[in-house]
Amino acid sequence: NVMHLLGRHEGAKALLIEALQAMSGQNLSYRYALTLQYLGELSLSMGEHCEALDYFCRAKENKSLLWEAAFVLICWRGEANALSRLGRFDDANARVAEALALAKQVGNTIEEIKILQICAQLVEKHALPPPSGMTYVDATLYYLHQALAVAASIDGYLLPIDLLDEVASAYASSGNFEKAYSYGLLAATARDNGKAESARDRAIAMQAR
Repeated sequence: NVMHLLGRHEGAKALLIEALQAMSGQNLSYRYALTLQYLGELSLSMGEHCEALDYFCRAKENKSLLWEAAFVLICWRGEANALSRLGRFDDANARVAEALALAKQVGNTIEEIKILQICAQLVEKHALPPPSGMTYVDATLYYLHQALAVAASIDGYLLPIDLLDEVASAYASSGNFEKAYSYGLLAATARDNGKAESARDRAIAMQAR
């Protein structure tokens, strides 16, 4: 998984497949399900959407994790993402709605932010109906600003660079270039601040290896 985060996808996949094979007799264990989840996330990064959907579906079927909300949320979010990329928009919308409701119910704010980003992507790319009670002209910006509000409620939480980029892009698409520029600058600053942290992570990964 560290190799995945460092962008070394092929190497990460080989190790995860090897781990899955080594645990073939433990297919109800937590580690087996976690490996399936990691493979789902990696498959999304590699553009292998059918494989990602299969991994997430298999992971969430693990009975030992039935009540572990954090794990279920990641699987549901991954499913929604894969379904969206496969063009199964109604299924994706249904799954992401379930994930968002669960995230709010259990108070998992980090997952809520990521799920709201998928909501924004769905309405932008697939022209889904706008949500009821929408306070923005643009449904994409509505979801993205919800994500920003949730992120702002977490003490010490750094705004994700991809979220800032998505907000800037959404404002540019709506013709509000001043706002787009403002959020673009925030994303650039966050990216620069993240370089030192990235270097530290790489050093840790090298030590672990």
